[in-house]
Amino acid sequence: MASQRLQTLFQKFQTEAQFCIGYPGNADFDYQEVFRFLQFSLNNIGDPFLESNYKLNTHDIEREVISTFSGWAGLPEEKVWGYVTNGGTEGNLYAMFLARELNPGGILYYSEESHYSVDKIIRLLGMKSMMIRSLSNGQMDLEDLEESLRINRTSPAIVFANIGTTMKGAIDDVEGIRGLFRKFAITRSYLHADAALSGMILPFVSEPDPWNFSAGVDSVAISGHKMIGSPIPCGIVLAKRENVSRVSQSVEYIGSLDTTISGSRGGIQPLLMWHRVQSLGEEGFRKQVSTCLEMADHAVTQLQKLGLHAWRHKNSNTVVFDRPSTQIVQKWQLAVQAELAHVITMPHVKQGTLELFFSDIRAEQKGRKEQKSQVSSGFGEAAPSSVPPLSKKKLRAKSENCITLVGPAQAGRLLAVSQALTESGIDIESFEARQVEDVDVITFQVSDGPLARRLLASVQQAGKVYGYSENTPAELALYLNSASMTQLPEDTVLTHIDDTAGALATLTEHLNKQGASSFSLKLLFRSEGQGTVAIGSEDTQKVAAALRKGGYAAFGMI
Repeated sequence: MASQRLQTLFQKFQTEAQFCIGYPGNADFDYQEVFRFLQFSLNNIGDPFLESNYKLNTHDIEREVISTFSGWAGLPEEKVWGYVTNGGTEGNLYAMFLARELNPGGILYYSEESHYSVDKIIRLLGMKSMMIRSLSNGQMDLEDLEESLRINRTSPAIVFANIGTTMKGAIDDVEGIRGLFRKFAITRSYLHADAALSGMILPFVSEPDPWNFSAGVDSVAISGHKMIGSPIPCGIVLAKRENVSRVSQSVEYIGSLDTTISGSRGGIQPLLMWHRVQSLGEEGFRKQVSTCLEMADHAVTQLQKLGLHAWRHKNSNTVVFDRPSTQIVQKWQLAVQAELAHVITMPHVKQGTLELFFSDIRAEQKGRKEQKSQVSSGFGEAAPSSVPPLSKKKLRAKSENCITLVGPAQAGRLLAVSQALTESGIDIESFEARQVEDVDVITFQVSDGPLARRLLASVQQAGKVYGYSENTPAELALYLNSASMTQLPEDTVLTHIDDTAGALATLTEHLNKQGASSFSLKLLFRSEGQGTVAIGSEDTQKVAAALRKGGYAAFGMI
């Protein structure tokens, strides 16, 4: 039984791997020489630069990996500290932990194009934060950052810079950010570079954007399973050794220092990264990157010929274009956001694969009229009489089984989400739906809140549910991704601001003057010259009162 299950799973992966072109995972690798090490319980517990009581480790291999990456990241080996992580998110978490410890009371500034894990990191670390607007090309809007820093110039500034944004491959202006620190004489600052994908592209191009330690950053996180390629998610985080030494602590049990996020760490991941680096070498990576960028140019040209307005940034293999049909998105595992989709030309994405993809789009375009008719018949309709009337029962805003969704007003929303929850075995006990200035706010009281949150989050982040629920309706995936739906955390107030640079900073200044305690500000979405903002606070009533006093709207979970 077990063998048959494994064989079925293997065949499924063989098939799906042929159509994986929307996410930055390199599948072009061969680690057969390393497989024999899987018979050992390898554990890189403790600091990689110190000996441990546990001898089945690859610390020496890990140090070689760190040494190689320090050269690519522009910091002398003797000045760098780092370790091999479980992926980019852990690297970013470590960097923000380090930044918080070095700058108590600091405000974390991150753009609306930052990876979705940043919100989670903020909650885990309890950091004050401000989301900064992004330009249409995905870069952080430095005018908005400038206004925010001006208003909060007495607080330490921690900036999370994107070195290749998740959706558009944009690289934030690192030198411009450092210039703003100097302009406002902000001496307590920290600049982190999330270089998950581009950290293994920029060292191998002729004209790299400023991005690493030589450009003034304080830490760098790079993924190993992306451009390098690995069967196991992994990555590396690098930081200035002098900063890390200020937050380290000794642990007698392991005979080492506790300097990493996870105590026990995989010993196989450093071995995989080391093997890949040794096999390809710097010249091999340079050729690989060059080929990926050539494939990206080819994809841009062909997609433009198909009328899909394709484009990419100079040193990026992320090709952005108009979002195709749900069938294309799901078959080719494309990442999507609102009206955009992207293809990432990783080393395993050959020209033949791209031609098959273009062929599917041509076939789709031939049947576009019929397909549009089919899609429109299932969406944009008012909820039928089978949907229960709006409940008058007051919902418990802080219950774990209470979920609030917010998004631009769209007919059919209540029907799509309620059917999806019900078909996934989640009972809707009561709900309330409101429309505030072209914004839908729907609150559900459900039988299993944690399950419902995971269901909705997985659909939003991936465009479909990967193995979590086989019964999730396809229309839910289409709806959540096209309607910019957002799940609100507890203790959140919504408001509107003008969609202009500095508007978020002005809102913060007003709240501070009113004595309202806010721990996070996030721009959810934009519509017709306005932005809808979520304000996280321990005292939502006080925040709502402060907003109304300043002429702002106040709605949501209050």
